[in-house]
Amino acid sequence: MSSCNEVKILYVHHGHGIGGAPKSLLNLISNLPKEKYKSSVVFQQQSAAVDLFEEKGIKVDVVGKAKNYLSHHKKSFMAWYKMYRYLFIFKDWLINAFFIAPKYLKKYNPDLVHLNSDVLSSWAYAAKRKNIPVVCHNRDPFEARGYLGLRTWLIRGLLRRTVDVFICISDDNKKRLGLEEKSVTIYNSVDIPEKYREPFSGSAPYKVVYLGGMAKVKGFRVVAEAVKYLDKDIVVQLAGGYSIFEKTSSFKVKGLSRFDFLIRRRDYRKLFEIVRLDNVEFIGVVSDPNELIDGADILISPFTVEHFSRPIIEAFSRGKPVIASNIEGMSEVVDHDENGILVDVFDPKNLADAINCLNSNRSKAVEYGLSGRVKAKELFALGVHVEQVMSVYDRLLSLR
Repeated sequence: MSSCNEVKILYVHHGHGIGGAPKSLLNLISNLPKEKYKSSVVFQQQSAAVDLFEEKGIKVDVVGKAKNYLSHHKKSFMAWYKMYRYLFIFKDWLINAFFIAPKYLKKYNPDLVHLNSDVLSSWAYAAKRKNIPVVCHNRDPFEARGYLGLRTWLIRGLLRRTVDVFICISDDNKKRLGLEEKSVTIYNSVDIPEKYREPFSGSAPYKVVYLGGMAKVKGFRVVAEAVKYLDKDIVVQLAGGYSIFEKTSSFKVKGLSRFDFLIRRRDYRKLFEIVRLDNVEFIGVVSDPNELIDGADILISPFTVEHFSRPIIEAFSRGKPVIASNIEGMSEVVDHDENGILVDVFDPKNLADAINCLNSNRSKAVEYGLSGRVKAKELFALGVHVEQVMSVYDRLLSLR
């Protein structure tokens, strides 16, 4: 343990975009008591999220290599004919476990390592070899099924042996991970502003915001099909990553390989079609979605696979009703007909009907928004989140 009772924590982040994982980590680090915890952050790869941290005055080391991860998640399930990729995955796992992670563990000499995803088992392995406690965030639903069960057995066994405590962002994630004896559920956190704009308090057109980019698992195809069924006074704002476009005075192709276009041509064709419609507004990547949510009337999250939706709790914090897919685990976040509406998965007409329903019953939308705000204060408040994480740290460090 470091001197003067200061706890040195090394945080490791894996991703390459501005999503819920880096934002949740940034919220945590920014609100830990500085007199008790000294935080250092390593990013496995360069990304826009690095800028997000540095804007907050948090210095970040960027590894910039060995970026293939050993994972078994619902949203990144690998087909059998792509198994050759595991050659690259295992190569990078070994590089991280025996060369990169030990280098940074030596540099920072932490009392505890906090991994921002369970895909970072190589770092957990390196920390365990040095007898450093490891906390690991389980942010994505673990895929408990497979072709033969070998990957599930390997990854779960590796995580069981190298991680001391898993922080799962939902009870559904905790159940799917299957390591409940080492797991605790701590929901992601959001800032809850005192002032906010009620839904439908402005003039038409009324705005429906979608923050999933072109990700199929977040429901882009469903949104693209739903826009044609919407009331005329509704506009859908498309935010998130759309690699084929860049925001200029006109849309233009941006560094797109022919192979990429052929693989995803259906999505790109849909995007080309809908951005030309009067009831669609293309936003692209935003560093702070809260401003967009503040100006919106409804948030939609039509996920096609199980996944905790951070935009939903951000919408709750700002008193906005949500519409989400009725997939397993989603009812843990959205209470149907209380703070939002759950619709059938892969059903554009059902999604559009729910949007139109709130548009025609605006008092109900306000009621849903108020109910969501109450839930955000009870379960997703930043102070609650930080206290729960600190209790995990303190309990783990007291065992040393």
